[in-house]
Amino acid sequence: MVNLLSISLGLATGALALGYAVRGEWIGALLIVALGLSWWVGQRRGWNRVTPAGLISFTVLAAFGVWRGVSAAWMVVGVAATLATWDLDHFDRRLRAINRVEGERELIRAHARRLFGVAGLGLVLAWIASGVRVELTFAWALLLGLIALLALSRAVKLLPRPEE
Repeated sequence: MVNLLSISLGLATGALALGYAVRGEWIGALLIVALGLSWWVGQRRGWNRVTPAGLISFTVLAAFGVWRGVSAAWMVVGVAATLATWDLDHFDRRLRAINRVEGERELIRAHARRLFGVAGLGLVLAWIASGVRVELTFAWALLLGLIALLALSRAVKLLPRPEE
């Protein structure tokens, strides 16, 4: 599980930092790398608050990057990997809270397959949506974003779960 967490966090950090660096936003890129390293250290040390703070920080930095003209593709990949990292950390904490888990390896594999399937679908939908141009006010965009989050969470709940 630790390897999956490190890979997804590395992907999130790398995608966001690379997007900023390609745009020439070196301070933002260095800030992202520093936040990614502190998130990784915090995970290793078991700090409970580091993952929610990392999720919020990376998401805000991705939105700020898009606003500053950083490639939306890098920011979307970074946010998808950030969400995967957050989910994997939450899943890992739940597993560690249980004394004994039968079939832990298979449970982790099933969760990872499901998570990366949803993340992949999200990336494909983002790519499709990038070709659609619609003029929206910020309020409408915020409302549609919230509706999309609710719909996605509902869709994830409806996916078949592995037998427990």
